[in-house]
Amino acid sequence: MTRNCIKCEKSAAIASVRAQQWLAENRSSLEASRQYVEKNGLPLADYRNF
Repeated sequence: MTRNCIKCEKSAAIASVRAQQWLAENRSSLEASRQYVEKNGLPLADYRNF
């Protein structure tokens, strides 16, 4: 395996871990946003052209 390939694999693994950490840290905010949209609909939905 070449160094570039190993470096790409490491970068992908780091990105995956960071994405999982971000999701864990922001899970409550994402859930609150989802609940808001379920209850109130999308903000500015009246202004959508489609």
